[in-house]
Amino acid sequence: MRLQADLLQLPLVPGTCLCGQETLFSKLGQHLPMWVVYSHPKDCPDGFMARLHLAVEGRSLPTAAVQRAGTLAELRDHLPRGLVRIPRTPQDDPVILETWL
Repeated sequence: MRLQADLLQLPLVPGTCLCGQETLFSKLGQHLPMWVVYSHPKDCPDGFMARLHLAVEGRSLPTAAVQRAGTLAELRDHLPRGLVRIPRTPQDDPVILETWL
């Protein structure tokens, strides 16, 4: 995916994401972390998956941080506390259920 390739080209700096996860950030400036929740995507066909994305300058950059679970309720329990659920939009890929900010 082109966005992931762009993300990998940038220098990395350590830090703590707003979601509370210690990670390495691409030196992009300001960003918004969000967990995108998927139902039975190709890389998790037997369950649900959430992938951490960074919204930067109007683009969603997927990261390698993922959570997996057998049920949607179990997956939601794995997400950081204090997030707000955003329902999917008609433009979203059909496997996307929701996004948490």
